[in-house]
Amino acid sequence: MWYGQFQEYLDRIKKPYPGHKCDLRRDLLPQVNSIIIESLLASKRKLTQSGVSGEATLGCFQLFGFDFMVDEDMKVWLIEINGSPASAEYLLEGMMADLIKVIVEPAFPAPPGQSYDHSKENNFQCIYKNPSPTIDRNSPQLST
Repeated sequence: MWYGQFQEYLDRIKKPYPGHKCDLRRDLLPQVNSIIIESLLASKRKLTQSGVSGEATLGCFQLFGFDFMVDEDMKVWLIEINGSPASAEYLLEGMMADLIKVIVEPAFPAPPGQSYDHSKENNFQCIYKNPSPTIDRNSPQLST
């Protein structure tokens, strides 16, 4: 279900806020963001040392898919985290372009006299800001 469809559903049920509607962005997404941040921070050491696959992760990134459900009291619950998430086919091209803008381009600046096309805003939202990791030249692992 997409955000717009879910907000339409929330508008119809009018729970649990008699007198005003539950707003997806105001009431539910902060819970989702908090769960995502807490989950990644809880597994940060494992993910930065060996990644999900057990391979060294230096200079790598991974896209995760988080599945949630919402109970009748509008509390968000984490169902699972996917290390290799499925995505609707029509989203893939834009998602890959956005990943390149957010992850790859900052690590590999454009050659002199050239620039990347940033005329379109990406669809990612920064929900947590952490100092960039540094490379410990004496170890193949990331350190902060």
